[in-house]
Amino acid sequence: MNPPPSEALKRMHILACDPGIIAIMNKHRWRVGIMTEMAPVGYVGVSPKCILGFNKNMGEEISLRLRTDDLKGFRKYESIKKTLLHE
Repeated sequence: MNPPPSEALKRMHILACDPGIIAIMNKHRWRVGIMTEMAPVGYVGVSPKCILGFNKNMGEEISLRLRTDDLKGFRKYESIKKTLLHE
């Protein structure tokens, strides 16, 4: 996969340490058990069951679609951040 999984992990750490996200999480007393990368299956806005994120059991696990549809890069940080906040 291009970019490599290590880069995806770095992005997940950046999201987890984002001061804005931390402030919102603390304000609402929200907790996330684990955050994972969602497999980039389908095409956003085209495929009938293509989603950008998934929240399992009220924050027990949140999966985010980090990669672009063509697998050549990552989605924009702000887009991923919005998805995380939505979930």
